[in-house]
Amino acid sequence: MKIGFDIRPLQESKKSGVGEYVYELLTALFKIDTQNEYFLFSNAKNLKKIDLPAQGNAKVIHKHFNLSNKSLNFQLKFLNSPKIDQMLKEKLDVMIFPNINFYSLSPGIKKILVVHDLSYEIFPEFYSAKSRLWHKIINAKKFCQNADQIIAVSKNTKKDVQNIFKINDNKIKVIYPGISDRFKSGSGDIKEKYQLPEKFILYLGTIEPRKNLIGLISSFEKIKENIPHHLVIAGAKGYQADKILNHLSERMHYIDYVEDSDKLALYKSADIFAFPSFYEGFGFPPLEALASGTPVVASHTGSLGEVLEGAALLVNPYKDSEIAQAIKNFATNSELRNQLMEKKEKILQKYSWEENARQFLEFMQN
Repeated sequence: MKIGFDIRPLQESKKSGVGEYVYELLTALFKIDTQNEYFLFSNAKNLKKIDLPAQGNAKVIHKHFNLSNKSLNFQLKFLNSPKIDQMLKEKLDVMIFPNINFYSLSPGIKKILVVHDLSYEIFPEFYSAKSRLWHKIINAKKFCQNADQIIAVSKNTKKDVQNIFKINDNKIKVIYPGISDRFKSGSGDIKEKYQLPEKFILYLGTIEPRKNLIGLISSFEKIKENIPHHLVIAGAKGYQADKILNHLSERMHYIDYVEDSDKLALYKSADIFAFPSFYEGFGFPPLEALASGTPVVASHTGSLGEVLEGAALLVNPYKDSEIAQAIKNFATNSELRNQLMEKKEKILQKYSWEENARQFLEFMQN
């Protein structure tokens, strides 16, 4: 088959969860697929260098186009041109979209869409007016209806796609993402680089309302006099980030976006990882922390309860007292920490990029 793959998420200056997904999925596909041809589509005036590991027998052709993203999106949405397959100059059998984005294709090409979450439909108040307008214009419901096949990254996301967009069950398959092996081994001291305290609770992710960071800060305030830990919040600034960070007080710290090369050491340096998000379609950070050997406090809402499966302390994100108590339990009870850490290997076995790629290929060929 000739497979087109939209790799625009890899061009973001700060890699998102979708960018991580694209990188790891392609790396795994190239290792196991010995027959198909891959045509990678990207677009940018100043193309960010994209380093994908060397592939096996799969033929990979990477083409990009020298338009601004705004110009390309306008043409794809309102002019229905240029067709991506025509820009690639290939007669594609399949086009894979790893997230919902503007596109235009010639008829007869199978469209496979990956849906990560529908938080913008469920919690529009957590998004800026600009972001809400973008989602309205892109029309995710129509994209899902027009897709030939949909891959959901969790059972929770599949349920949301079915309930919100009224998509038939037989069109959607749940394929869990993997966790990179780099979070399962290795070490490093990151405390001096980021001037971190000796003992701390870590949050790592985008700074935005959906992540419930004001609730986390409030929870830490309730217990900080009873534990020796500090609270460290790390991640790129998103919507209303400064408003959120204004709540930081004594023994609370903010560090900006953390490069991939520092993530493992940061997770390992933390005593507890806290992720009381209101909603996640999957949730890479708590799984990465778990793989790194750091105990996790996370919400039971969205997909997190499904993904973490009893290997974390799950809390109601709307109850600060529950978040506070869970953090305190980990901080003061080493036996509890050890019990949950013993379960992590069984949980992590479910999240293999090689298995993800194998199921992806099988589903695509149906």
